[in-house]
Amino acid sequence: MPKASPPEKGCLKPARVGCLGLVVVLAVLMLASFFLFNRGVGWTLHRARAHLERALPKDLPAAKRDRLERDLDRFFRASSGSATTPRMGAFLVRVGDVLEDGQVTPAEVDQVIEFLEREAPDHG
Repeated sequence: MPKASPPEKGCLKPARVGCLGLVVVLAVLMLASFFLFNRGVGWTLHRARAHLERALPKDLPAAKRDRLERDLDRFFRASSGSATTPRMGAFLVRVGDVLEDGQVTPAEVDQVIEFLEREAPDHG
């Protein structure tokens, strides 16, 4: 009578396929969460900018308003990469501090401009 061969040791083929499928699903979920996070941060930044612009003093000189707009545009362009999250957080904290009382003074506008020019200097 022939002897039965001993069962193979290690993973079975269905288990390997299942594990590989799980790894692929987890990788897709990680990528999706990364893109959704960046999208959410971008939305938050634009919303903070809109709140700041609405709260600007009515009597703010046009030159200062234009400078703030230019610096905000430059900051947002410089902050479009994913490695700038600390910069984005600092911007949100700064804008939150300025908007705490619901009004923005000309001195606070100067502080925001200084912050923006420090974080995203104009090299041109």
